[in-house]
Amino acid sequence: LGSVLSSIFAGRMDETLAVQPLPPEAAQAAEHSVTGAVAVASEIGGSTGAALADAAKVAFVEGLHGTSLVAAGFALTGALIAVVFLPATA
Repeated sequence: LGSVLSSIFAGRMDETLAVQPLPPEAAQAAEHSVTGAVAVASEIGGSTGAALADAAKVAFVEGLHGTSLVAAGFALTGALIAVVFLPATA
């Protein structure tokens, strides 16, 4: 599930960084974690920094949403397997 979150977050941050380019080291930090992105945003400051921090927070929430959907799919699959293969008791 962590891979799902990481992939979605990185994808959204790639989109943000394509529009708002940063130096390579800062871009790498911002792309890999919400904490890194917020730290870079605070160093940049101003409206650009605020926009980067907001984008990172949105990307993180979107990643959590996607991860939750995948987890729900796993739970549903497990429930269906249990219903189909566990014996009924009377």
